Amino acid sequence: MKTLTLVLSVLIATVLAVGGPLLLVVAAPPAEAWTIILATVGMSFLVYGPLALGSLLAFWDLDRDHGSRRLRRRWLLTVGLTEVAGVASVVAYAVVNGASAWLPAVVAAAGAVLTAGALFVGPALLRRDLATRPELPEWMPLTPAQIRRKIVTVAATFAAFLVLGTVTIVLVAVAAGMSTGDLGGVVVVALALAFFAAGAASVIVTLSLNRALRESAGGDLTLLRKVSKVVLRGQELDPDADAGERIAATRFAQVSSVVLPFQFAYIVLLYAGIATQQLQQLTAGDSPYALALLIGLVVVLAVIVPLMTKKITRVRRWLRSDAVAARPDAVSAGRS
Repeated sequence: MKTLTLVLSVLIATVLAVGGPLLLVVAAPPAEAWTIILATVGMSFLVYGPLALGSLLAFWDLDRDHGSRRLRRRWLLTVGLTEVAGVASVVAYAVVNGASAWLPAVVAAAGAVLTAGALFVGPALLRRDLATRPELPEWMPLTPAQIRRKIVTVAATFAAFLVLGTVTIVLVAVAAGMSTGDLGGVVVVALALAFFAAGAASVIVTLSLNRALRESAGGDLTLLRKVSKVVLRGQELDPDADAGERIAATRFAQVSSVVLPFQFAYIVLLYAGIATQQLQQLTAGDSPYALALLIGLVVVLAVIVPLMTKKITRVRRWLRSDAVAARPDAVSAGRS
């Protein structure tokens, strides 16, 4: 139920984020093309801010202690400021394009409703999850066989979409009377779809690890944030840290050592899919922006790849050097 609700929330948010700017454009046609950016950014802020807030409240108990409540206030402030920025962007769009005052008012009201919904639905899902959750088994790190199954799932998804997508698109293209010389571009589309599908699979196979990340700190987000900073920065725990913190740090590092490579794979596969599309458009001369977008992708990857590689290296080095990691009895001890 919780997973279905979150999936539906993402789908609804995506529809709103895409359909919202279209409605703005229909209600107030842009006098200048660049103002569409104002509509898109504004609606994205108004939709994804509440989505992030609701997801956070559905997964973490932010009323368990003072540190959690302080973090909740920060999130509320951040989302509130994001909503204000979104409304301001929509107001700017309306003013520039001479729209009626009711348009930004309706959009602002919609953002307020989404935020209120996030504040209600998120905690309700968490309460239901806590009430129906069976008692968790003793902590066990992921086995190499489990990790291999996840890798095989991603690889199989890529292969399946590439083969089936190529066959389907080629058959449709041939039936539509497309010449043989144009089939190369069609196959490139299938390759891009395969990259996107494998990227989605990289996210899906790690969904089950989200609970493991939460339980690595016993559901305490404040503790998780504390140990994650230590592990991801390759630092040592405070000598005064208690046994609970050390176990939480080791558990977090164990799960992160699996999650981070899949996150890395998702980013690379996503960008590979976009780059494949742009290469096809560049060679076909269909888009004047293809080259600029390709260059932008390369620049972004040049920043992301070293950062992700450094994080993964730090986590694995932390595990190798951590004294607790070498003691199975400490790692598999009861939840902190």
